[in-house]
Amino acid sequence: MLEVACKRRLEPDRSQLRRVLDAQVVYERMRATRFMLVHLLAFVGVVVWILAISPDLLPQRARHFTFILWGSFLFLTISVVVEEYVLWRKLSRYLARKGGVSLHKMQESC
Repeated sequence: MLEVACKRRLEPDRSQLRRVLDAQVVYERMRATRFMLVHLLAFVGVVVWILAISPDLLPQRARHFTFILWGSFLFLTISVVVEEYVLWRKLSRYLARKGGVSLHKMQESC
């Protein structure tokens, strides 16, 4: 969990805070999308491995569809990872400007 700190005297109009929060929200969405896609990729990957072990389990069209689905998830996962990296760099740049806004990890209590 993250905590956002904003120093009012360094940033009276809070434009830097707005940029940081917008970038953080988009970055968190990309992380969640990557998480979901990796799990979908793993699930379809299990089906691909089962089809590799027993090719007669599904008809040819279903096997072809499974391979296309796996390739699509792989492509989407790679593109989301690249986008997540770009957003992480953008967020890092915003925080490196020392504009009165900082992010801190909060300690979770059990």
